[in-house]
Order: sequence, then C-alpha cells, then structure tokens
Amino acid sequence: MKRIVSKVIACTVLLAVCVIHFQSCKQSSDAAVETVTVCFDAQGGTLDGKKIKIIRSEKSKRLSIPSIPVREHYSFAGWYTDKNGTGQKWDYAVDKADTDIILYAH
Repeated sequence: MKRIVSKVIACTVLLAVCVIHFQSCKQSSDAAVETVTVCFDAQGGTLDGKKIKIIRSEKSKRLSIPSIPVREHYSFAGWYTDKNGTGQKWDYAVDKADTDIILYAH
C-alpha cells in the first residue's frame, strides 16, 4: 500500500512540475523561435542522474536522442507517449515535437 501511495505522490509531483514549467514557457513567448518543452520521465530509473529530465526544443523539429535511462533489473525498450509502454513509441527519425509533451521510459 505504501508503494502505491508513493507512486501516486511521485506522479502527482511530476505532473505539477511539468505543468508549472509548461506555463512558464508559454509566458515567455517573445522569442523569435517557437519552442516546446519535453519532459523525459525515467519511471523509477535515472536519466543523466535525474528521475526527470526537462529540455526545450524548437517546435516541429526532431528531438535529439537523450541518454539511455538506467534502472536496476530493467532493459530500456524506448520512449513512449504514455506510461508503462503504452501509447506511441517515439521514433526519433520521424516524430517531431509540435506541443509540450512528456515521454516515458519503458
């Protein structure tokens, strides 16, 4: 039960951080180049030593491939648009970030 509660709290915090970050990005729209915010959620692992990595990318451009997240006893299968390997698998050769997005490690 404690595990479920901590996962719910962690997901809530992640969502709050991303929403706050997205809102602050939208307020600074005087830049000539339109950008989007991309959150990489390592889902219990780490990515460059962090559980969540947030980057800014030019809108409608392909994303740079981030480091592979590390999680003990897990093999990384890719970045997905929904948690637990559901949703669309992100294809770095084709997909472009047109809006703010959270990608989840699986």
